[in-house]
Amino acid sequence: MLDFIFVYDIMVLSSDKTLTWYMKGKWLKVSIQLEDMFKKYVVYAIIDDDNKKAYIGQTSDKLLTRVGQHLDKTKTVKKYIEKEKPKNLQIKVLYNYKRKHTNIKKLLENKENYFMKEYSKKGYELINISKMKKLGLA
Repeated sequence: MLDFIFVYDIMVLSSDKTLTWYMKGKWLKVSIQLEDMFKKYVVYAIIDDDNKKAYIGQTSDKLLTRVGQHLDKTKTVKKYIEKEKPKNLQIKVLYNYKRKHTNIKKLLENKENYFMKEYSKKGYELINISKMKKLGLA
């Protein structure tokens, strides 16, 4: 049986729906639902349950594309991973607009703000610091 079913740059998705990312000489396991990887217009969470920390974001791109940017280019998540060295991360779609709306950016922003407040109430420390300050959560 073929173990790896999808390869994207240096991310590998195995048959158990675990995305593995090679970063600075180390492999990081990221759990994601296969059907969520190609969704667009989503609000999502990148969660480190072991340390009770999360990043809440939104994208109009495919979720897999955005996650790759976080792990490769975006400073906040990449710096967190390098500093805290989590063993596992979980990526969840919190809300998905099935199609593009005329005011999709505002709709996504409102949902993102809502979920940031919800995760904060649940005791998660959010790592998107600049957005937290805007919402009065930091």
